[in-house]
Amino acid sequence: MGMMLREYLWKNRWRFNRKEFAERVGVIPTYLSSVAHGSTRPSISLAKRIEEATQGEVVWHELMEFCEENRKPRSKEKSSV
Repeated sequence: MGMMLREYLWKNRWRFNRKEFAERVGVIPTYLSSVAHGSTRPSISLAKRIEEATQGEVVWHELMEFCEENRKPRSKEKSSV
């Protein structure tokens, strides 16, 4: 199992910042941030560029699954009254 993108960016914060990493994979920093937090699902192409840029530490299909899970609407619990 690979590392989450958010964890990878935090672990490597002394080597490069998010803006530099975003430029490396060809997106703007705000878009990268939304992908890292799972609120935006990246294209397969971007997910694979991220995997390549992280030297496989972030696995593209796991990134896609993480984003898909976070985008699913959560059902509201019904309270019994």
